[in-house]
Amino acid sequence: MDQARASLYFDIAQGQLADLEVVARTSIAWAALVKEVAFVLDPSAEVQVQFVTSTPGSAFVNNLTTAVAKAAKENPLIAGPLIAIATTFALAIPVHLADDAAKDVLAKVGHVHTDEISDESARKIAEEVVKLERNGIAREQRRELYRQPERDEKIVGFGIGRTFDVRPEIVVPRSDFRDRFGAGEVVQTSSEIRYDIQERYPVEILRSSSQAKEAMWKFDSDSGEFSAKMKDRAFLDALRSGHTGLEIGEGVEIKIDLKTKLERRDGVWTIVERTVERVHTPKSRQSELQFAHD
Repeated sequence: MDQARASLYFDIAQGQLADLEVVARTSIAWAALVKEVAFVLDPSAEVQVQFVTSTPGSAFVNNLTTAVAKAAKENPLIAGPLIAIATTFALAIPVHLADDAAKDVLAKVGHVHTDEISDESARKIAEEVVKLERNGIAREQRRELYRQPERDEKIVGFGIGRTFDVRPEIVVPRSDFRDRFGAGEVVQTSSEIRYDIQERYPVEILRSSSQAKEAMWKFDSDSGEFSAKMKDRAFLDALRSGHTGLEIGEGVEIKIDLKTKLERRDGVWTIVERTVERVHTPKSRQSELQFAHD
């Protein structure tokens, strides 16, 4: 797996402590932004944003983003550069990223010239950041990074860096928070819906249904266990006639087209429903059906 570290920096008034809920909600917004950037770069990429540690005083909330090795190998912008894109998008003024100042902006947010961030990578990162300005989901998550700290008067600045003990070079002062999240904008109160599709997603069956109707199946995958409703009508018809061409039972590995419905709630995307749109059946294989108990 490829990993990249980042540190959320909350500049706190001397002798004060930040509100835990505010810090937590800001961290959730950061995780959501990183995952949205990853989705834009590669819809099939799997990333996790994990809490590492925090420090007292002017707090650093340290986190680790992990991309599965396959995703990082197939897309060089996943993992280290992913954090560079998310950080630059969160902190920098986009107009500065379309010219030769891109490297300077990246350096200020903690990404110096390395094998990880080459000149070519910097150019690509700048391009991706500019593209994100047209992504309403990413913009809303960026607003949350400033909307939440603005709720706590003890937080006088916010930044994102790579080291856990040094104040980031770019720290947005509290006086700019309201401009950053657009306090004067009309907020869309209705929920937003998004659908993610993962084609030929490899899973292991944990619980199946012998009934040829839409029912919940349970699977295991590299991302963990989950349940999804079986909606592949052709597969259900084949299940009814006993000609699926697959063994169906606990421990059997198959590939599916998985559709995930997400709803944005308080600026964070939440999974509402998963459905199996298609079960991929090997053409050269005919197997005896083995049904698991419901």
